[in-house]
Order: sequence, then C-alpha cells, then structure tokens
Amino acid sequence: MIENLVKKIKCKIVVSKRNLVSNIKTYFLIKKLLKGTNEIKLELGDIRKREATNDWITVDIKTGSDLRVDLSRPLPFPDNSVDMIYSSHLLEHFSYPNPMMDLLNECHRILKPGGVFSSAVPNARNYAEIYLNQKKDLDNFLQHLSGINFDLNIDYLNYMSYMRGEHKHLFDEENLPIILEKSGFNDVKLRKFDPTVDREERAFESIYIQGIKI
Repeated sequence: MIENLVKKIKCKIVVSKRNLVSNIKTYFLIKKLLKGTNEIKLELGDIRKREATNDWITVDIKTGSDLRVDLSRPLPFPDNSVDMIYSSHLLEHFSYPNPMMDLLNECHRILKPGGVFSSAVPNARNYAEIYLNQKKDLDNFLQHLSGINFDLNIDYLNYMSYMRGEHKHLFDEENLPIILEKSGFNDVKLRKFDPTVDREERAFESIYIQGIKI
C-alpha cells in the first residue's frame, strides 16, 4: 500500500513538472512573438499543422498546440498586440453568453486596431432542414464523423445540438453576426469559404464570418 501511494505521489509530481514546463515554454514563446517583427496570427482551438504555411500559431490546451492555453481563461497577450485571430468549429463548444462572450471579448481586446477576427461554425440550419425536409445530404459525413448510425431524422438534430455534451450553442446566419457585434467588432459580415484558412471538408456545413477591430 505504501509503495502504491509513493508511486501516485511521484506520478503527480511528474505531471506537475510537465505542466510547468509547458507553461514556461508558452510564456517564452509569447514573449518572442511580441518582440518579433512578423505578424502575429493565432488559430484558436486547433492543433493542426498547416502544410502551405507555418505563420499561424495554434492555441489550445491540448498537447501539440504551439501555445498551451486554456481558452476559457483570459488570453495571455497584452492589449492591441495580435494581427489576426481565426477559429474553426470552436465557438459552438462555449455556452452563450458566457464563457463565449468572455472569449470573444478577449479576442477583441488583444487584436490591434484594424485586426481581423475570422471564424467558421457549423450551420444549425442544415441539420434543421434534414429533420424538417427529410434531407439526407450529410448522412455519410456525419456517420463517419460521429461513429453513430443515425436511424431517425431527429438523431441528426440531436447530434448537432448536443454532440455528446460537447456542443453548447447553435448558430445560423442571423445570430452569428449579432454575437460578434456585441463583442465590439465592426464591419461584421458573413464571408465565403477561404481555401487559405478554412477546411474544405467542412465547407458544406459551415457558416463563415469576419469582423474588424476599429
């Protein structure tokens, strides 16, 4: 019993050290970014490595992110320090109004004047149409994505709305611009799919938007 307890304590110490090292690395990388002359472009909630360019810095709590940051807490950047922020299928994982508005307010705070916030979210209207109009357009994609066999149309709506507790808010073309405007962004508008940043495999189910900090 004593040996097991010692092992558990050692394990906790190791985990704590790893987290500390991760936080220190994040801290010094942010300092380096702020001292540099290149644009600071943050991609929130994703750990993918882009093949075409390496000028985006991935930000998430997950291992593998360039910056290990808890997005539910204040972003570790000073005011007016970031050139561009992008997120893909992230905002729906935050409850509205908080903590979603907290995150958007933080994005607005750290962007420079003229900085752009750009985002993609799933379009809830697509799934509502599956339920109401008996459409099956997303059938193959959703079953592959979720590992679930959808027997009834209501299953699509349930998956989109809750995704096993991961989804917290639904978006359509009407409420998404309003939410960004409430966060202080100007010239908010829906945009088209942008192959330089957006994922092609999610284009058919996404709404795209951008806003500018004045």
